[in-house]
Amino acid sequence: VRRTGSPCKVHRIGASGFAGLVRVCLPLLLVSLARSVDCRTPRVAIIGSGVGGSGTAYYLKEKLPDVDIVVFEKNEEPGGRTHTIQFAGITVDTGATSVSTLNEYLVEIINKFNLSEPESQEQTTSRTKPASEAIGIWDGTAFVFQSSTSMWELLPKLFYRYGMSVWRMRKATQDAVSRLSQIYSLQKAGVAFDSPRTMFEELGLWLIAQQSAYDYFEDQQVSSKFLHEFADAASRCNYLQEGDINAVVDAVSLAGAGLVGSVFSLPKGTEQLPRALLKAAQVDLQLSARVTAVETDAAGFKVVLAGNQSAGPAFDAVVVATPLPGAHIKLPTTQELNLPEYQTVHVTLVAGILAKSYFGTLRDLPTEIFTKAGEANFNSIGLKGYTDEGVPVYKIFSHQQLSRPLLDTLFEGVVDIERLVWPAAYPKLQPVPVWPDFDLTHSGLHYLNAMESAISCMETELIAAKNLAITLSRRLRAPPPCAPNEEQCVTK
Repeated sequence: VRRTGSPCKVHRIGASGFAGLVRVCLPLLLVSLARSVDCRTPRVAIIGSGVGGSGTAYYLKEKLPDVDIVVFEKNEEPGGRTHTIQFAGITVDTGATSVSTLNEYLVEIINKFNLSEPESQEQTTSRTKPASEAIGIWDGTAFVFQSSTSMWELLPKLFYRYGMSVWRMRKATQDAVSRLSQIYSLQKAGVAFDSPRTMFEELGLWLIAQQSAYDYFEDQQVSSKFLHEFADAASRCNYLQEGDINAVVDAVSLAGAGLVGSVFSLPKGTEQLPRALLKAAQVDLQLSARVTAVETDAAGFKVVLAGNQSAGPAFDAVVVATPLPGAHIKLPTTQELNLPEYQTVHVTLVAGILAKSYFGTLRDLPTEIFTKAGEANFNSIGLKGYTDEGVPVYKIFSHQQLSRPLLDTLFEGVVDIERLVWPAAYPKLQPVPVWPDFDLTHSGLHYLNAMESAISCMETELIAAKNLAITLSRRLRAPPPCAPNEEQCVTK
């Protein structure tokens, strides 16, 4: 189609005219370049590739599809405190393991990425745990409680030994879990918090978390026997701690023991969770990249790696998604961080037959053995499956390394042993009046693991991740400043 009107004319520009054109166009070009810099794709660094770090990347990418995310992981493989290995021919989680049906975010991710599918038909039959499972609570000399996990047997036995304390504890646990579950609707509405404390105050959990489980549940008329036997059995397995932990985390521990809802594990292991989230978020994953410092300059945040190596261009925000105690990361803040002390956990995998003589019984031993504080040399022993030859495989949690002579006494005919140590498995969770903040500088530096001062589990790491994704999406979506009377920059 040819337009009508004056024909196009070609004008020759002389040297003086060209200089004038440059004088007019150069400022416009510089303004355009400045605007393109201001409106560049935001960059976010995440230090740590566990459930919290990968969850932050995933949720942030959902809200800001154009954001560039770089994840730094000091180890050779991603996953943080999820660690799945093959031992004696079966898949075993040596770190975070259990998922509750009450864990809305975990269940959603598992279903979305089909993470609950078994490895093979074989895995669902002879090599997995038996259909009939039983629990026992060992005080170091005898079993004080034993039952199958069938509710038809378990509940009557619980009420027979502990009376109405079972109902009172279940009611108190349901109340705490219900309060915590309010966070899902709040986050769906876009509510975010600068600190775990403000979050817990909004949920009505702060004052509960300032009391020990012993004190809080005794006020709810739960008996000392129930607390020191059944409740402690759960927390000694989940956190290697007793009822002096805060009451909220003890309620979560009991929910994880099946007092409210039910629990399950993933056939291929929990290590799938962060891997699936990192893949979905399309992050730039830097492995064997140990961060030693985060610095600031006019361009933003600079991430420094071991050997004083720069991690590339500046970042608009940094999320520390690994426990700071023991991480040796220098941060650009003078704020008192109020970090909790973390504890070491020893995991021992054994292929062998538990010795009935060690437990002083001729009866079949429970598939899950929990312990009271006191004489026991371990915190829990759980049957994980069987070798091809039918030898049982157990996972043991303990505060110290279990010696070979002890294992030879505990087991008849040890076939194989694997030992692992978690130097910072989870914090010591006693009530403390001050917790770390999520927002460390109010300028883009965030600490996801601040949440662990309150509760330490995969679901609450995802809650913290969602919280930071909401905060960061608002900060990074806000249009950068432009010159007066200029068209405003817009970012998606």
